[in-house]
Amino acid sequence: MLLPPLNDDCCTIILSMLVTPDLAALSRVSQVAPSYVRPWLVRDLNIAGSHGTHFINRDIYDFIFRYALAPYIEVLKMIPRRECKPSFSNYFSRRENQSLVREAMNIIAEIVEAAVNIRSFRMDTFFGQFLEEDPRILISLQRHPRLRTLQLNGLRVTDVDSLLAHPISDLLCLQLSTSEAMDVQRLFEVARSSSQTLEELLISYHICPYNSPDADCRSAILASYPCLQRLLLRDIKMDPSGLSQVFPSLQNLKMGMLHDQVSPIILPTDLVCESKPNATPFNLLPGLRSIDGHSALLALPLYSHLQRLHISEIASTQESFEDLLTVMKCSPLISISLCIRARSPTEELSLSPNTWPFTIPYTISAVAKCVPLAQFLELSFNWGRFRPGLASGFSARTCLEWALSSESACAPLAALSDLRFVSFTVPAPGREYDENPPHMQDIADNVLCTLPTIKYLAMRSWGLLRHRLYFRRRKSSDGETLSSESAGGKNLAVQITRSEAHAAYLNYSWEATDLQGWCVGEHEWQ
Repeated sequence: MLLPPLNDDCCTIILSMLVTPDLAALSRVSQVAPSYVRPWLVRDLNIAGSHGTHFINRDIYDFIFRYALAPYIEVLKMIPRRECKPSFSNYFSRRENQSLVREAMNIIAEIVEAAVNIRSFRMDTFFGQFLEEDPRILISLQRHPRLRTLQLNGLRVTDVDSLLAHPISDLLCLQLSTSEAMDVQRLFEVARSSSQTLEELLISYHICPYNSPDADCRSAILASYPCLQRLLLRDIKMDPSGLSQVFPSLQNLKMGMLHDQVSPIILPTDLVCESKPNATPFNLLPGLRSIDGHSALLALPLYSHLQRLHISEIASTQESFEDLLTVMKCSPLISISLCIRARSPTEELSLSPNTWPFTIPYTISAVAKCVPLAQFLELSFNWGRFRPGLASGFSARTCLEWALSSESACAPLAALSDLRFVSFTVPAPGREYDENPPHMQDIADNVLCTLPTIKYLAMRSWGLLRHRLYFRRRKSSDGETLSSESAGGKNLAVQITRSEAHAAYLNYSWEATDLQGWCVGEHEWQ
């Protein structure tokens, strides 16, 4: 036995709760430990190489087959580290390295073939024809009855041909992204094999060069997806009637375009008229309760059901900001994420008739009045042409301090009794950053003192997204009694990890709405 006082069932529960580093450490405590721990070490694997000239991690491959662990693999990924991706693309696209690619694909095929209990498979590639290279990958995936999630990124035409030749059915989640121009209808043909079971579908039409035309999907999709609840489309145009016919159970819609000035939604004139809040409700997408991405989605008639509103496009005009407020007033929103043009520090110093009218305190106040039920609120601010720099005295810290520490800037949010998680993003020096995160403790303490209902706080400098800090309100269980200083706004905030903040985000942005969040959710949390 691994732990003599406990039976094997109890040990299994304990092992299932441990992360990989803890499992690896546990495997060294006794002679019997490795036999218990090894199956848990391979349940979630990324077999990508650790640097640009190693496509596959051979040590993981050898470990799997030395101890016959393939049947224990549940999640299998081939995702190079972000810093390795450019070198992967350059190195393995060369003709002289094609033998290495073939060898690597053979290894992946062997692992997939042996992983008979696999539930999820993801592969990110940086060269074409990777599925054509070894058809055993798709043939094996076809035969694995427990496979429910499939993610394939970097597809080319020949890869889509292979997917159509080896259709995979009974999936719950499917993600496809392209790396060259093709008929986007063929991607929906791939999804068609699982049309009766899919609950989540993500299709991204990424091609080079980036000024290439978008994909138009207004023609008929030859399938209906009765169970689909979550849909993400990138650089794909579609009309609302097509959405309602093909995805009748849709609850969460995310659409985005590479160029914000291009709308992903083609709205008929009669629908535009019906979509005004004072008009008679137009029951086009009756189940839709969450929209994310392009501001064109605001034109859809969904105010009475909308619980999540996440718009990534900047509200850069007075009209667009007023449109946001109009939608929010008419919707029972619980989770909100907005990006808003606000008055910059230089505009504050030199007021004129043409000065941008909306200050940060005003925008926070205007939003707060429209979302009385909010539990999660994320506000990102844009300062127009103003670019902060260290030379002008604006570091990541001073930008956040200027935005949030002004008198009564956050105070209107205190009226939101259900608000639990608030996130602020402000512009910051883009290239003049320090490797060390800025000290934000006093700013976090001040915000939590102003907002007594808040449990979690995130602050980020816009720049290169280099610095994002997470805090939660101190609890008595943290081991320190809250002092009188704490009541005055000091030491209220405890810095936490990204994973803890992410768990809180899922709680207050998704679970609070009773909506199922994304199975493949890395695209919505940075």
